[in-house]
Amino acid sequence: MDIAPFLDKPTAIVGTTGAGKTFAAKGAVERLLELGRRVIILDPTGAWYGLRAGADGGAEGGFPVLIFGGDHADIPIDPTGEAGKALALALADRDVQAIIDTSEMTGGEKNRFLTPFLEHLYARNKAALHLVVDEADE
Repeated sequence: MDIAPFLDKPTAIVGTTGAGKTFAAKGAVERLLELGRRVIILDPTGAWYGLRAGADGGAEGGFPVLIFGGDHADIPIDPTGEAGKALALALADRDVQAIIDTSEMTGGEKNRFLTPFLEHLYARNKAALHLVVDEADE
């Protein structure tokens, strides 16, 4: 099935635990990246870093995504509101694909970081952007 017609519409992937929601979302994101679209992924489990790997798991052939936070971070992030705001403002003005890995943050730290991040990203961003929120219940 060609998912391209669905990629420019608000979309939710829902299902029970183990149904393959993240797998399906990764397939959609890979297609978006192939099309050169702006994508920001909120990753509370540290599972999305694999987008940079090629089909064989090596460094060649993956997607050029920046990773903020987590074990595979290009740039570590401080779990504060000011850091969330600063990152949102930086990403809103750039044509960049990014993963925001919050897997090492506590629930309170995620709230303190992501609330201003999302508020400022929404207020500042003017260009097309695909925001993926994995495990939205966390």
